[in-house]
Amino acid sequence: MKVTARSSAYLILLGFFLLSAGMLASETELSTKLTGKVVGAPDCISTLKMTAGHAEISIAPGDSTETRLTIDDVQCGASYIRLEVEDLPSEYYTFAPSYLRTLTPGDVGRFIIYLDIPLDAEYKAYTATYKLYTSEGRYTGPEFTLSIEDIEKPQLSARTEFISEGSTQEEEDNTQFWWLIMLGSVIFVAAIHASEYFENKLHENEPKRKSRTSGKTTLRSLVKKERAKEEKDVKRVERALKKRKKK
Repeated sequence: MKVTARSSAYLILLGFFLLSAGMLASETELSTKLTGKVVGAPDCISTLKMTAGHAEISIAPGDSTETRLTIDDVQCGASYIRLEVEDLPSEYYTFAPSYLRTLTPGDVGRFIIYLDIPLDAEYKAYTATYKLYTSEGRYTGPEFTLSIEDIEKPQLSARTEFISEGSTQEEEDNTQFWWLIMLGSVIFVAAIHASEYFENKLHENEPKRKSRTSGKTTLRSLVKKERAKEEKDVKRVERALKKRKKK
């Protein structure tokens, strides 16, 4: 029973490590597919420049217009580039393409942002921020102001430029994840050894308990024998006294 429990524990631990290795391999493969065309030194920090087509846009409810975000001056390369327009209602805009696959040094990428304001939109000014998410990190770009007001035609202002350096939050999250896996494995192995230690101690103490129990049993039997012997002697004396009285 002891061998079976230990074997089961080691099989569980082996399966845990195989699962972790599979997850790491799949993540590495995905990262390779996404960043296969990116060139540059391994320790290079990826940077890029974002240029907004317009710094201010004025538009009336029910109207539509478009603007652009240009990405150039790429250092070290970027891959799987997704756009988000922060602090602007999602129903007010769409963009194309949905993402850019890769940008290498010397490449220029563009997103076209289509603004389509509903008829029932309230008159309000929004300060929105362009943000890019890539496999290498996150980038915060320039802001632009969208003013919804009663005008005849959309009004656009000059463009702005913004240079941003990506964060390493995603890499830090992955590192913390694998450290947690290793810590859990160490705790699991320690629990197995502790269980085996206490189990061995239990088996070592079992013969001692049995010997003490058998000793007690022998003592009781001796006492009973002595009492029975005394009772027989008393009865023998009583019978002898009765015989003498009869004579």
